[in-house]
Amino acid sequence: MVKESKNKMSFSEKATKLAYERKKKKSRQKTPFLEGMKTEIKKISWTSKQELALATKIVLGSIFCLSIGIYVIDLALRGIMHGLSLLTHIIN
Repeated sequence: MVKESKNKMSFSEKATKLAYERKKKKSRQKTPFLEGMKTEIKKISWTSKQELALATKIVLGSIFCLSIGIYVIDLALRGIMHGLSLLTHIIN
């Protein structure tokens, strides 16, 4: 009698049961991924505040020095071009 009641499930009951089993199966598939992701994040060596401050200072100092160098080169090229311009005006 018990077997007959299982086989005589309505369509909506079967669909609900199937959807529940699929959802349960998907949740089991996601769990190992999330657990693996958590363990991998724990393995990361994060920088300390001191290391971050030092790296920031180095980057800002490098940018400042590079910009000063570009400015000096620009001034030199501008002076050379201006000198050549004056020279061509004097010759003509």
